[in-house]
Amino acid sequence: MFCNSELKKQSTALQRFALRLTGNSHDADDLVQSTFVKALENREKFTSGTNLQGWCSKIMYNLFVTGYRRQKRFGSVFAPQQFIDSATEPGREYHYACCAELQDAWQNLDKKHRTVLNRHCFDGWRYQDIAESLDVPIGTVRSRVHRARQQLSQYV
Repeated sequence: MFCNSELKKQSTALQRFALRLTGNSHDADDLVQSTFVKALENREKFTSGTNLQGWCSKIMYNLFVTGYRRQKRFGSVFAPQQFIDSATEPGREYHYACCAELQDAWQNLDKKHRTVLNRHCFDGWRYQDIAESLDVPIGTVRSRVHRARQQLSQYV
């Protein structure tokens, strides 16, 4: 076990290490603080007479790696549970109903609008390519895509 004054003596070295890991002083300060909290929470796991700085550095490195992985995976260093809880998946019946509505809306589109929207959205054609294939001005293609999207948004 260690006392708080021993831990405080390690702050300068840990601050430098945190700065190398994070690359900026604000994140480094947060990392040092998190390391101190974790070290104090687990002080009974520390073996007296061993390297306190090394033990704290290992805690800091593990905290940094965990945060980095979480950020890469979830786009945030915060715990993803609140996002997981808020993202409820509707039932299969809901998806079938939405698909049926969308299919009805698609069938109710004018053929010109449906053709242009299909080529642009599903086939990935550029407006210029669609205009050339239909022998219409590019502005016509843009307005047809816009009108088709408006009509679909009214149904769904």
